[in-house]
Amino acid sequence: MPHRFKLIQMPASREPVSLLAVDRCVSELRRGRMVCVRGAGGVSALVQAAEAVTDKGLEKLGEIAHRQPVLAITLRRALILSLTDNAEQTASAITLGCAKGWKAETVLELADPLSDFVFEKGHSGDLDVGSAETYGCAAAAIGLAKIARLLPAALVAEISDP
Repeated sequence: MPHRFKLIQMPASREPVSLLAVDRCVSELRRGRMVCVRGAGGVSALVQAAEAVTDKGLEKLGEIAHRQPVLAITLRRALILSLTDNAEQTASAITLGCAKGWKAETVLELADPLSDFVFEKGHSGDLDVGSAETYGCAAAAIGLAKIARLLPAALVAEISDP
């Protein structure tokens, strides 16, 4: 009968390549390792979960990427820290750059929702506050951290040519 559909049998273990890549990234982030993420426009960045940051890891991240990383946090966390007062902002992620360079202790304090750290209104210290692109590496890093059930914060260092 020509009108019948033919079902193609596919093993249950065969997953799309993109799901396997996300699973691999999630497991690497949980282990405290760096992963490479490609965002919109072909921009690539090294990402490390904020929970797993050490001073040695920060050094290595900057060394590999050839630039200082930024801390990507959610808009909600930025509002709680008083880094921005614009709740109607369209960006779901905020990037924080530190001219002096990051210390692991500072990163953990900014990312941890249980810390009592709050900036005074309008004073972000030495931090350069910016909005992350919707489909950029910073937003993807936060999304991966959420999937990994980690704090929604990550260090992101765009990879530049050596």
